[in-house]
Amino acid sequence: MTDEPGVGAGSLVVGAVVGLMLGLAVVVLLMIAVVAYAIASGTAAAVPEVFAAEAGEESGALAISFTPHARGMLKVVCAVALVYCLGPVLRRSRRHRDRSA
Repeated sequence: MTDEPGVGAGSLVVGAVVGLMLGLAVVVLLMIAVVAYAIASGTAAAVPEVFAAEAGEESGALAISFTPHARGMLKVVCAVALVYCLGPVLRRSRRHRDRSA
């Protein structure tokens, strides 16, 4: 592709895989935060179009109602992966353009 190190197709594949894993981690952390907020506040909490959680009581015990939205979670994962993967590529191309000018 180019003569610069770290710009080849292999690094893009690795970047995409790492980006997907990072996106999954972001979704899991958001889930934990939303559930914790719902428990702490005693009200419903949500990340719109991604998931919602509501804490309540059932038979004297804490009950959590969790509603995931698969498309929204997939959008978050893909957006994080895209930013992670394309960010360095765009930065390199901008740096290369500045050098050639």
